[in-house]
Amino acid sequence: MDNESIFGHLALRFSASPENLATEGLRFILEGSNAAHDAFVQLLRQIAPELPETLTFQTQAAGDEGEIPDLIGLDAEGNEVFLGEAKFWAGLTGNQPVSYLRRLEKNKGKLLLFIAPGTRFETLWPELLMLCKKAKLEHEENLTGKNLRAVAFGSQVKMGMTSWRAILNTLQAAAEANNEQGTASDLAQLRGLCERMDASAFLPLRQEEMACEHGKRIGHYIDVVNDSIAYLESKGTISTKGLRATTRADGWGRYFKHKNFGCILMFNFKLWGEKYPTPIWINITNRIKEKGKMEWVYLPATEEKLRAYGLKDPLPIQRIGKEIFIPIILPTLEEKQAVVAEVARQMETIFAHLSDEDQISDEI
Repeated sequence: MDNESIFGHLALRFSASPENLATEGLRFILEGSNAAHDAFVQLLRQIAPELPETLTFQTQAAGDEGEIPDLIGLDAEGNEVFLGEAKFWAGLTGNQPVSYLRRLEKNKGKLLLFIAPGTRFETLWPELLMLCKKAKLEHEENLTGKNLRAVAFGSQVKMGMTSWRAILNTLQAAAEANNEQGTASDLAQLRGLCERMDASAFLPLRQEEMACEHGKRIGHYIDVVNDSIAYLESKGTISTKGLRATTRADGWGRYFKHKNFGCILMFNFKLWGEKYPTPIWINITNRIKEKGKMEWVYLPATEEKLRAYGLKDPLPIQRIGKEIFIPIILPTLEEKQAVVAEVARQMETIFAHLSDEDQISDEI
């Protein structure tokens, strides 16, 4: 990922529980910045106004039933008035949320908050409410919104959910308003972990995604690739002689040559999911002689011209390693013939930005 933080990279590579690392990172920030602490507490008080304005935060404190909340907030007398549970995509434990709510009730606490990716709200929140219902914990809706959910259990304890993004945005604004550059840098590292977890997550499946039409549509994308290649080859714009279709770890594509450029037009689900909302991409390399033999490689001059094309449209040209990828924008509500013609037009426009001096021929 282009904006991956070193914290996010190391957390996923060396930790079995990124949630614990994220919680420790959050506690570190709250402990080191008054602005971040106050902003976080004010966010909590949107759900539970009874919370004091000053809290001391701890992590991983076990309870009588073996429950271990990720984050604990203590008031001035040392009472547990807040419990926080960090979630990315791990499931709920047997103690969540019921044992946590009972722990708060016993200690006259105020709020249990789950922090989760916004994309998980639609599945995790109903599951929490269902578990409360099974435990005969009656509740009433207290607050609902895009990044915030809450219910009240009687007059004392509340349970809420907010997103990592909402918390980080709130703390970031507070850090910037108080010119706390160190805190802003720490938040950027924590945001990198959260965004990496979002990007690598297996999102809950929806029933409508199982419909046959989705499988057919993937086949249609591959047809568009094949037909666009055939159309341009019939015009003499490209050649597939000696080249073939290929399966890649990130999709499927068709190799071809334009003049002395080596290219592949592909259905690429990874770029589609992470970089830009289109399933069709083109990759372009240069044919050059290295150490006595011909190789297909990336050349800076080619990238410069392709980026000029991208700025004109504008399009996010992606360089990943030694490969350059350009998104092909598909027209909507059009028949297949029109889609293929538009793909071919965009490819020809891209080729027009490439010049002969960027090439190194077989004779060099």
